[in-house]
Amino acid sequence: MLRSPHPTGKRAALGGISLQLCWGTLLLAVGLLHTSGIGCGAPPPPVSITIQSPIQGEFVNGTTVTVSGTSVSTGAATSIVVGGVPLVGHTAGAWSIDVPVDPAKVFNSIEAVVTLQNGNTVKDRVTIAVGDGVTTGFVLDGDPTPDGVGLRLENTGLGQIAPVVESLSGDSLDISTIVTAQNPIATGNFGGIINYTANAVEVDFTGFSLNAVAVPGGIDATITITGFFIELDLDLGFLGSCTLEISTSGTDIGGLYDLQPLPGAPEFADVNLVSTPTVVLGGFSSQFVSGICDDPLIGDIVNLIMGQNQIQSLMQNGFETNLADPDGSGPLDSPIAGAIQQSLAAISIAGPVGQTLGGTVDAPISAITEDASGLTIMANAAITAGGIAPGAPDLPASYTVAETLPVWPAITPVGGVPYGMAFGISTSALNQLLKAQIEGGLLQQDITEFELIPGFPPIPLNTGILSSFIPELVAAYPGGELVTVRLSPTIAPAFTGEAGANGELAKLVIGGLKVEMVINSTSEVFLELEVGLEAGVDLSLTTAGLGFALGAVDSASVTVGVTENPLDTNESSVITAMINLFPS
Repeated sequence: MLRSPHPTGKRAALGGISLQLCWGTLLLAVGLLHTSGIGCGAPPPPVSITIQSPIQGEFVNGTTVTVSGTSVSTGAATSIVVGGVPLVGHTAGAWSIDVPVDPAKVFNSIEAVVTLQNGNTVKDRVTIAVGDGVTTGFVLDGDPTPDGVGLRLENTGLGQIAPVVESLSGDSLDISTIVTAQNPIATGNFGGIINYTANAVEVDFTGFSLNAVAVPGGIDATITITGFFIELDLDLGFLGSCTLEISTSGTDIGGLYDLQPLPGAPEFADVNLVSTPTVVLGGFSSQFVSGICDDPLIGDIVNLIMGQNQIQSLMQNGFETNLADPDGSGPLDSPIAGAIQQSLAAISIAGPVGQTLGGTVDAPISAITEDASGLTIMANAAITAGGIAPGAPDLPASYTVAETLPVWPAITPVGGVPYGMAFGISTSALNQLLKAQIEGGLLQQDITEFELIPGFPPIPLNTGILSSFIPELVAAYPGGELVTVRLSPTIAPAFTGEAGANGELAKLVIGGLKVEMVINSTSEVFLELEVGLEAGVDLSLTTAGLGFALGAVDSASVTVGVTENPLDTNESSVITAMINLFPS
């Protein structure tokens, strides 16, 4: 709350006579000392006004806001004005009035001003964030911003992450387990003569690779298994059983897979096979190595009925049947889809995004879409601070802007080159990030030096330098004192969704930035201001994370309000000086 100082009784010596200068006017004429006024009794009652609602940093939607508060001893007042609206007929006590606010400005400062009979003023001030409730508004701390972050993988990018999925798939894409789990892998009848059942006994391979290409409606993925070897126990019914060894130089297992948020755990992807799988056993060879098929007569009969080509066809058909989705669109997965889904569970969007942006990110997937060029993953984002830094505000909400989903370009906006992966963050999620960083200590700064001449060493701030626009400092601190200008935000800055004035990627609005001027030796605050401004911001991805480059601040956008003025300095002079100085 800002209060204008009241004069206090001071003693002075005149010709050895001790005089008390009190609440009145001292007149001296022709050797005659005379005083007039109300005398040296108790000072007049203080005058104050307090805004109780809304509070500093509160978020509201609309073009008017109800402001309420209290006034004390307003009999000495000639007027009371709140947010530019007069309080007609009010003298003292509680009051409430509707005042206009402007959502286009985002941060609106509301002053309650009491003007006294002598022309002095008493004030209180709050700054709030205002949205229109439709295109702009606020999201409460911890609540998600819909589609706040997005990840785009072009087909080249899918090719680049395929080895990563392979490396994560050591256990989940265990080919041996997948094959033996499907036993019997083939059943049927040879030529209407011999019934057979084939069970895999041993499976081995030298390696596998994954090739994935996005197409409309899914991911066309092929797993290639090299050096594939299977030992089968072939039960031939009444004839007995044989041991059959099969080897291929390369086995391709293909299918179309659709990715969607996993029901019940949307931070993960649900992988579903949406086509009939295809199995191609390349470089196929087979031989009976033991059992009844080694008998010269029986073996010749089996080999005659069950030739190499037929065995290959039967094995391929058996694999395709057993690797299919067992219940179509139901909850059960095909073995390969389940294995890919399990491997993708090791990939987190939220963790890396949080590390890059500098906050804690909860990012449940809202949609996964595939097209002819690539794959897009959109996620709701709730970005919060890991903790509140000492002296930082604990903010209730962040500013939000209604936006449409991004259209991912085929080439980079800067440089015009193809890319494999792109990351996007909405304006609203970026404001959540700013809120988290303000709570983490961003914009808290102590300024103790002033660069008087560019290129020369800065000089310490002191009352002498600041007396150029606060002349009262000379009398208050005649010996000179070192000074600290302390910046501390009370509200998180906000990106508006617009471009910067000079073509920057975004426009940033800062409001409610408290500026305290402090005497170092006593920690006494001799002036307190509240500053707002607008600036363009460009973003860049650096090795340390997401980098912000602040453009030039237009002095025309700087607003300054005096909130504490114990020296009773000229506020207009201070405001003019700060508007000129603050952009630097």
